[in-house]
Amino acid sequence: MRLDRSMVVDSIQALWIIWAAYWLVNAFGNKRSVYRQSVLRGFFYRVIVVGAIVVLFSVGSHKNPIFSETVWTQIGGVVLCAAGIGLAIWARRILGTNWSGLITLKENHELIRHGPYRFVRHPIYSGVILAMIGTVLAIQPFLQGLAVLAILAIALKLKSLGEEKLMMSQFPDSYPRYKNEVKSLIPFVL
Repeated sequence: MRLDRSMVVDSIQALWIIWAAYWLVNAFGNKRSVYRQSVLRGFFYRVIVVGAIVVLFSVGSHKNPIFSETVWTQIGGVVLCAAGIGLAIWARRILGTNWSGLITLKENHELIRHGPYRFVRHPIYSGVILAMIGTVLAIQPFLQGLAVLAILAIALKLKSLGEEKLMMSQFPDSYPRYKNEVKSLIPFVL
């Protein structure tokens, strides 16, 4: 038994639209940057995220599902996607004016350790990856979905390593301690 596929796809798409709208509305009014990675490198990460979403929602013939879609995979996927989007928005809100889509150092940059940053150092990426897992579970249980998820996770992990390097140089006393106390993407694990 399955839910109506178009209803599930519409629900997942609505969640991603909420995420994109929140990011767009809050992209302005942040602190002035004192260092910013190259625009080309930042473009690379954006292309990966947008490309992943486009591929996941592409319509085409999908063969050889990894598992069967059921009402439980669909509901579970929507719930995971919503939880991931919620985590990413919460983390973005906590970052406030320190946020940037590029690897950036802001004027009077602060090391944020509260909210979701108590549990993982990169909760926005954790949220996006969780939302993608939910998307794959709900609407794309095929090898194509897993491949997109793997590429996205690798790209976000690489971006997080660049951010870590910058934070280590900006906060040489406190960031190593934070890094030892809090995992990167998955609480208590990774």
